Amino acid sequence: MGKLSDIQKMSAKRINDYKKSCFIPDNCCVVITGNFSQNDLNYCMEKLSKVPPYGKHTTQELYIKNFSVRSSEDDKIYCGCDTFSDVSISFDVDEKKVNRYAAEILCSIFGYGVTSKLSLLLRDQMGLISEIDANTEFSSYSGRMVFEFEVSNSKLIDSLNAAFDVLSNAKNELTKVDIDSNILFYTENQYRLLDDARELNFLIGWRSFIENENLTSVDDLVERYSSISLTDLKRAAKQIFSPDNLVLTMTNNNRKLNKSKLVETINSCRSRLERLLHG
Repeated sequence: MGKLSDIQKMSAKRINDYKKSCFIPDNCCVVITGNFSQNDLNYCMEKLSKVPPYGKHTTQELYIKNFSVRSSEDDKIYCGCDTFSDVSISFDVDEKKVNRYAAEILCSIFGYGVTSKLSLLLRDQMGLISEIDANTEFSSYSGRMVFEFEVSNSKLIDSLNAAFDVLSNAKNELTKVDIDSNILFYTENQYRLLDDARELNFLIGWRSFIENENLTSVDDLVERYSSISLTDLKRAAKQIFSPDNLVLTMTNNNRKLNKSKLVETINSCRSRLERLLHG
């Protein structure tokens, strides 16, 4: 949404100008799958060509500040008055150094679903959280892996220590069983896309237009995930779960949990990742 001052300056003219500059052919990706002919595609392109350009456009070179050179300065603690804390553990993922398909499977192993390593520990064994969300996202200029959960403010430090115990031992604890129990999500299950044209078109459009990835078919996608080995996963874990990639963001009730003690715990979590980096 941006800053409050920018939102307060918003006007109908400004929104309409943005709409005209945004919805132009240069910003559009068209994906058609299934039963169609070249005439259908030509019709779509003809319609797009009649949309007039608006304003002066220049290609911007986008980048993420401090990407893969993170430090404690990037961590954020927001003061809250609730009895629960929201926690986000985010890692930069440099696709030039990390296989993105290994990164996605790695994210599933550690944070996606009730059988993930973080969920089994934080939810089932310790009873600290009710669920954990995990996601990886990529663009042509950056990548990100994030784990998010809500925890009682009184158990915030316990949850951080437990989570980073898991992440700091990631390389050594990965096994072929981890691959076998997660790979189906990225191989056989992908063929469900053939029954959902909208989802298939979105996937192809997103990966081609946003992530700058050449994806032509479901078979192509399945083959890329199937090629990932245990060695690839361990290499990705060592590369991603590094303090140089880490950004910790959370809310904390400073009246219930001393902020300086929380900062000390966060710094300790960063240090523990060094074991994975140099192990």
